[in-house]
Amino acid sequence: MTVIRTFIIGVCAVLCCGTWAAAQGTSARLVGTVRETSGAVVPGVTVTATNLDTGLVRTSVSNEQGDYVLPTLPVGRYEVAGELSGFKRVVQSPIRLDVDQTARVDLALELGDMTETVEVTGGAPVINSEPSSSGQVIGEEQVRGLPL
Repeated sequence: MTVIRTFIIGVCAVLCCGTWAAAQGTSARLVGTVRETSGAVVPGVTVTATNLDTGLVRTSVSNEQGDYVLPTLPVGRYEVAGELSGFKRVVQSPIRLDVDQTARVDLALELGDMTETVEVTGGAPVINSEPSSSGQVIGEEQVRGLPL
């Protein structure tokens, strides 16, 4: 009976730890809407997020409402680009993503040739406008200050 009880307690502990670990996010999410300069939404735009530190590339295509989602991106600095035939390529960089952040990066496409690029740097800061759970990012200095 003791062996069975120990086994059941062990299984419960593993399941609880697995659930806790799954709740601890280590990635971020990027969402946005693609519009043309007149304000109309643009479906079918290929949106690419490139991690500036690792070179990781993730892509999405905007839906009928012009919305795109890039889930489970590793944290870091990104370049976000939007491309569609008949429009100039638009690039926003750098976009900083932190743990469990849902960042909104809206793109504005201009009519023109795709070989032309509109690069947006130093624009408005990325805001976390999407609902999220409560959390806090701990900086490197704070981690170094923790007692061992």
